[in-house]
Amino acid sequence: NLGYAITSLTALDISSSMLRPSSLVVNLNEQAHTATIELIKAVIQRLREEVCENVIIAGVYIDTVGPPASYVKKLRQFFSVDDVKEIRGEKKAAATYPIVSAASVVAKVTRDWFLECAAKETGCVEGYENWGSGYPSDPRTSSWINGKLDPWFGWDLNIRYSWGTARDAFNRSKVSVEMRWEHELVKKHGFDDVVGLMSNPGKTSANSFEVDRDWFVM
Repeated sequence: NLGYAITSLTALDISSSMLRPSSLVVNLNEQAHTATIELIKAVIQRLREEVCENVIIAGVYIDTVGPPASYVKKLRQFFSVDDVKEIRGEKKAAATYPIVSAASVVAKVTRDWFLECAAKETGCVEGYENWGSGYPSDPRTSSWINGKLDPWFGWDLNIRYSWGTARDAFNRSKVSVEMRWEHELVKKHGFDDVVGLMSNPGKTSANSFEVDRDWFVM
């Protein structure tokens, strides 16, 4: 028998974790690790509830995210040999292990299904094919990203705003509107919070006009 389980991270999920103030950023690799760990936990729990409470996973094979050795070591912190006997993390594992190839197919089909649903929800069914594969090397994807840029809002929630391709499109655009955020101004001018910025604009004396101007620029 062959079964599968999925966990998904939306573009909004990823962006909201990567575009936080610097001390709170969760990078893409870390998000992928967490998703994988939670998925393995969920599979083990379900097997123990529905098949056998003492079930032990014979092996986990993973197309690694980041250095293979450190990834396997990290996974071992969460799964002992009583949970998973063997853990292998390798680059291009889909070319070596049929089960990883199968997982890759499941992932791609699931992604395409989600995109189709998203297109229907946002009324973009007619242009769905023009989104392309989502890789920056795909001319259709690049054309869509650069041609559908709203000067205020960029794109809809199906675009990962932390993606380098999206940032480059913003930077190249001559119509996009620059916005500055609280944490940037706090870091730049030394205010503790928004209240301090508004109640004591003279704190930077020579730069007080710059503070006001920065705060309201959009």
